[in-house]
Amino acid sequence: DRPKDTGVWADGEIKDRVSPGWVQIEGTSSQGRRVEQGFSGTAVWNQAKSTVLGMVVAEYTQDEAVKVAYMIPSEILKNAIAYLQLRAILTLTDADWQIYLEPFRACRPSDWSNSNPFPQTLDELLRQLQDMSPEHQAGNSNLGRLPEFIARLILEPSLSEQQRDKLRHWGEANYPNFQELRESVKKPQSVQETKTSQPYLIFEVRPSQVPGLYNTRAFFISNLEKLDLKNYQGIEQVPATTADAACSSDDLPVHLVSYIQVCQEEYGVGENLTIAVFLPLELIHLDVDRWRAPGDFGDDMIPGSQFKLLIRSQERITQYKRRHTEQWSQRWQRLQQSLEQVACQCLAVAKSGEPTPQLNARLIAENAVGFKLEEVPQESAKKGFFVGLLGTAAPVAIWLRCAPKGTENDAVESILDYLQPVLNCSLKRIPSDVLTRRATAVAKAPEPNEQDFHIGYHGSLLWEDPNLMPPPEYTYRTQ
Repeated sequence: DRPKDTGVWADGEIKDRVSPGWVQIEGTSSQGRRVEQGFSGTAVWNQAKSTVLGMVVAEYTQDEAVKVAYMIPSEILKNAIAYLQLRAILTLTDADWQIYLEPFRACRPSDWSNSNPFPQTLDELLRQLQDMSPEHQAGNSNLGRLPEFIARLILEPSLSEQQRDKLRHWGEANYPNFQELRESVKKPQSVQETKTSQPYLIFEVRPSQVPGLYNTRAFFISNLEKLDLKNYQGIEQVPATTADAACSSDDLPVHLVSYIQVCQEEYGVGENLTIAVFLPLELIHLDVDRWRAPGDFGDDMIPGSQFKLLIRSQERITQYKRRHTEQWSQRWQRLQQSLEQVACQCLAVAKSGEPTPQLNARLIAENAVGFKLEEVPQESAKKGFFVGLLGTAAPVAIWLRCAPKGTENDAVESILDYLQPVLNCSLKRIPSDVLTRRATAVAKAPEPNEQDFHIGYHGSLLWEDPNLMPPPEYTYRTQ
């Protein structure tokens, strides 16, 4: 007789699924062996089609007379192998994580964030993508939106060619229509963006006639592409729920949160809201990103960790605008043409003590559209730096207000740790990536006494669109 350890056959038939991922198999022969302990890991073979149907994983042990066992189907095994292969390709540094976030956001269904927290790890991000119903139904739907994520990720300009090739091979091996999928996410992007609502909240802070006090007002724009500032159409003033009297800078967070709540109630805005905060020069270095005020159910709302939040200069829309409109518009147009480029190649290094002529010279010499500040602005030089920045008509700047506590001696290194992952992505993604770092900071250090230690709390972004401004005082028309 042939030795038993060379293997034996067990005949049977496939029944049906009995739990997520398991299928029941049942012995049908009165003679021979049944599937029992020792068969785990063996292939379930379809002799008629000469193909493997799955892998044995367990036997039914409660009744030895019953010839029942269980297998995992081949398609689930293939998906598991595909996941492990993909996980080996996707490395995870801070820079990589920033690259993955924009394709992930593009894959999410519109209501996904209502029941799923934003992922904090790569495995969590990939698991959520697998759980999403695929928008493109052709091919392997058991992978969820992983193929779409990879198709979008391949488009990222900061990926190396080696990474791009590995991802392309993975997609072609695991998704039969991967080339068509790549074309479908590539071509309609610009079309989809024009159809997607882009709501904005303008929060304007102006000095009052009383020194140290400020007046606020807010405007809601349901879709930036339909905004007509010349005729004040597509923009609506948001009613104030706080007192109309002037307030101190300490009360500004309460005003902002109250306007956001009105927008949520009246206009149904979600996480795609972008907030533009217009500040006078004396306040432009405030930690707007960390503002918090009581929200619903008694919890604090931190707008900077929930929405894209952009700093704007009040002076740029008053006396500055009359003198520099053309130069500002030209530099904004250049920024729009550079959105797909890697951000670090588009921004010149600025120093906090530099005057306007020197900053202007840097922009021209480096063919840049804006600035990155690789040092914390000194208190005595803050206003001078921002005056110089406005004088250049640069539409974008990114900086850290201060170094995290405990890193003051290595402030430059801390700043570079923050800037490099953000600036290694495309220019258009800076607002989203700054938001992600703020949200990560809140998740890791939620209490105010912890915030000074997390670098994500200290980043600020100036993003000056000359086409997005509040109407002049007392001059607006509702949509």
